[in-house]
Amino acid sequence: MVDMIAKGKIYGNCIMLALDGTMLCRCDEKKINWYLSRGLAELVSDSPKTIKLNFKPKGVPDSSELHALAEKDNLCVVCGSKHDLTRHHAVPYFFRKMFPVKHKNHSSHDVLPLCNSCHALYETESQKFRKVLGQEMGYVPICKPAVKKVCKAKEWAGALRMHRHVMPASRIAELTEKLSKELGCEVTDELIEKTWKESPVSTTDVHRCENENIADFFRAKIQSMTDAELNDFCRRWRQHFVDTMKPKFMYEFWSVDYTSQPHRECHETA
Repeated sequence: MVDMIAKGKIYGNCIMLALDGTMLCRCDEKKINWYLSRGLAELVSDSPKTIKLNFKPKGVPDSSELHALAEKDNLCVVCGSKHDLTRHHAVPYFFRKMFPVKHKNHSSHDVLPLCNSCHALYETESQKFRKVLGQEMGYVPICKPAVKKVCKAKEWAGALRMHRHVMPASRIAELTEKLSKELGCEVTDELIEKTWKESPVSTTDVHRCENENIADFFRAKIQSMTDAELNDFCRRWRQHFVDTMKPKFMYEFWSVDYTSQPHRECHETA
């Protein structure tokens, strides 16, 4: 699903400094105001908005986190458009929310601005790649038999109920036989009406069931991954985005091979 168009800027480009003046990161104005309102920092500059913490942070950026210091333009990283920007997760949020906490809560590197059009284009390819990864890992699309059974019965009953008067006799016989086998009893007009009206299951329910199954499958796989395997999983998603969309406006220090360093929490809001 494509994210909604952002109401404000994707990147705030505000600056956070340590006690000694070392730049810790860039972040949005909401984060800056959070520190100021709690007396945890003092305002140093309004342009760009800069604060200095009045306590010693747990860590300072190293060479693997230079992306947190880089100024980032609010434009689509694919086509350069500044309009209708959305937040794109290079590693889809569908998976990110399944990660261990130490990885899940530090995803700013993988939040990229995409215009709505480019985001929609990639979403189609993203769904295809999810299926490829699922097949590689051994996923077999399934739906709970009871759900699929009721859905089929409702579909056939609906066809007979609404279109029997224009159907060839052979098609009526075919659907009646299928419905009889599925329900295990003789098909009557009353049964057709009851199956159509009272069965709560629909095609939407089947899709929901399938989505739940694939989510459960990936959750189990991800929870069993080592850190190295999880980092490779993320790298593949980033590489897929780059290969598919060929972005021309990626910000400095963004890397397909980025490995999260979950010890600081002052990045741009994801």
